[in-house]
Amino acid sequence: MIGTTTLILTAADDSTADLVIAALAALGGKATRIDVGDFPMALSVTGAICADGIWRGELVAADGAALDLESYRGLGGLLAALPARWVSHPARIADAEAKPVQLRLTAACGFRLHAR
Repeated sequence: MIGTTTLILTAADDSTADLVIAALAALGGKATRIDVGDFPMALSVTGAICADGIWRGELVAADGAALDLESYRGLGGLLAALPARWVSHPARIADAEAKPVQLRLTAACGFRLHAR
């Protein structure tokens, strides 16, 4: 874990994230905690296309913590481009919030659906 920074996207009052950050620290890891609700007022994203054709950027939190990023499109693209493991990938969260997707996946798992 040395040399790796874990990006934790959460709300400012997420006590579970506090536990994750403490566990990472105990393992010698680093974490940057960012409340995406701060975007765009206190969370900024910058980016530029470099000579090698790759987008590079920086995510700067309200407390000044900065994280180097790469992307092709906006904050979502910046985050999706990170070579990271996700506990809850943003795309899967979006799927879980869409009732038709939930129903399709439920049926694909073999559950019978009944209309009301």
